Amino acid sequence: MPSSSPPKDSTEQLTLFDNIQHRMTKEKVQNAVEEIRDCFGKSAITKGVLYKILRDERYLGTAVYGKRERDMVGLVHSVKKTRADWITVEAAHEGIIEPELFQAAAAGASFAEPLRAAD
Repeated sequence: MPSSSPPKDSTEQLTLFDNIQHRMTKEKVQNAVEEIRDCFGKSAITKGVLYKILRDERYLGTAVYGKRERDMVGLVHSVKKTRADWITVEAAHEGIIEPELFQAAAAGASFAEPLRAAD
């Protein structure tokens, strides 16, 4: 098992997005997870975490708020809101990947919900 230090800058994330862009099956995504685990340890990542990273618009520089709301005042329980009800702030900060690469990685990871097009 090769030893490697955790990513110190955005180049590791870019490599992840580039890598997923070219992988078109769930088996290949699992292979990507295994490669990361080989480098950083068995608890480094799961398929769920990988998919979450690939859907995270923060890498584009977009801030997203209001994905969930409390169903009653005073309760801890919350419910998901529809994407149309989310609050998004484009260019809230400098993105670390290009939108085209983000979209291609999402397509390569076979997300059920298509990501919205940039305005």
